[in-house]
Amino acid sequence: MANRIDQEHTQAAINTMNSSAYNWVIAVLIGVQALTQVTAKAGTTPEEVKAFHEHKTRAALGNAEEQLRLALCYARGNGVKQNYAEAMVWGIKAAEQGHAEAQYNVGGCYFYGSWVVKDQVLAATWLRNAALQGHVGAQYNLAVCYSNGEGVEKDWVQSAAWYRKAAEQGHAGAQLSLAVRYYNGEGVPKDFVQCVYWNNKAAEQGNAMALSNLAVCYEGGDGVSIDLAQAYAYYLVAADQNEIAKEKLAALMKRLSKEALNEGKLRAEKLQKEIQAKIAAKADGK
Repeated sequence: MANRIDQEHTQAAINTMNSSAYNWVIAVLIGVQALTQVTAKAGTTPEEVKAFHEHKTRAALGNAEEQLRLALCYARGNGVKQNYAEAMVWGIKAAEQGHAEAQYNVGGCYFYGSWVVKDQVLAATWLRNAALQGHVGAQYNLAVCYSNGEGVEKDWVQSAAWYRKAAEQGHAGAQLSLAVRYYNGEGVPKDFVQCVYWNNKAAEQGNAMALSNLAVCYEGGDGVSIDLAQAYAYYLVAADQNEIAKEKLAALMKRLSKEALNEGKLRAEKLQKEIQAKIAAKADGK
């Protein structure tokens, strides 16, 4: 039964820094982080030029938040000619002042070699600085570094610890990864009940891999009682977004009676509505 649970690092996964202030993205592709700026047209309106100079004035006075905003102006070409080197200079200034978001971004730049010479050790250092301040994206990406031995010695215990910190803050990818750790006993004692718990947390956010993993648990009786109709329901909800779930769904359908299939479909409809309601409630801040 080992390794039947699938982890998100086997497929491309995107960890988006959903920040209206910065609009940057760290992409996690099979454990490799790549910092890129969101595509946007350079701003050259009088208002944007004025805003750039205001950010620059305040940044020069040592305001870390303004330093990071100035870095964004240079990165996107808002109010000034696009200049990645200057973007990095100001991003580092903010990071050196302890600005967690800046540390997170600078870490991503060093990891991938965007605008600076690639240095995974330095990347992990900056990610750790941000992670220690509670930055959830940094905690997750630092866990990935420990999982793969990128910039740090490979360490399952540290990886699981940082996944847990991010998972407890509601990071779906971290919740999924922690579930996998519990399933395989990597950095934590093997515990199928905890595996189900954390997969449930991720599944409630619509994570298709977690939904598929829960189906595996219900199909095999790992951490829960065997319930093939419930397994079918989870596979069915996950199948639109996950090829593995689609394949397993087809295989399971051959084993189920007509009654079990109908029951599974009803449960899938209920499950889908519950997930949508929870996602909507979270979006509304409830």
